[in-house]
Amino acid sequence: MQHIGSSRGALNYNILHIQQLVQYMVSGGDGPATLNATELSQYRGNMPIDRVALNTNATINFHDSIRDRDASQVPLQFWYEASDCRILLTKKMMVDISTLWAAVADSAFGKKSHCIAGKIN
Repeated sequence: MQHIGSSRGALNYNILHIQQLVQYMVSGGDGPATLNATELSQYRGNMPIDRVALNTNATINFHDSIRDRDASQVPLQFWYEASDCRILLTKKMMVDISTLWAAVADSAFGKKSHCIAGKIN
């Protein structure tokens, strides 16, 4: 399913968590000197966090998810897949929920599409 403003990477870390880990790593020994010699030094301050839009949560993708036997090896977050299949409820679906789930399974696994025309992609 297509996400809005996000990534479908298999492992995402919150930027606040990353900053806490960096600060923990440099809290003792020769940590500060070692850190300042690397790109991690930019995470010691609040600059990356201050640049995040208000009321949002920044995350960083640390692990890509690639389908088994996919020769292209393109991570799933870069594939476009239409996200919206709207199924109109029938009287039978309102009474027997298994009828609705059967229509969903048929549509999801290609047996028969119950998606209505004009779906949003």
